[in-house]
Amino acid sequence: MTYTGTIHGNTIRFEERLPFQEGLHVEVNIVSTFPRKGSPQAWLELFAGSASADEAALVLAGAQRCRQIDGATI
Repeated sequence: MTYTGTIHGNTIRFEERLPFQEGLHVEVNIVSTFPRKGSPQAWLELFAGSASADEAALVLAGAQRCRQIDGATI
């Protein structure tokens, strides 16, 4: 089950009512819904839709060069 909410200090306020009894011990796995600053996902969200076709081709070519070792693509 996945629920979303907002952290307030040491408390998570969920957007919907949870179907669990008060006091139930649970395990929580925190995953930020925002991409980490500088992450590939953050760059994609920033760059998407704002690049011309030529700019996108240059970025793709640069990324492909970074993925090569001694001329072989990894």
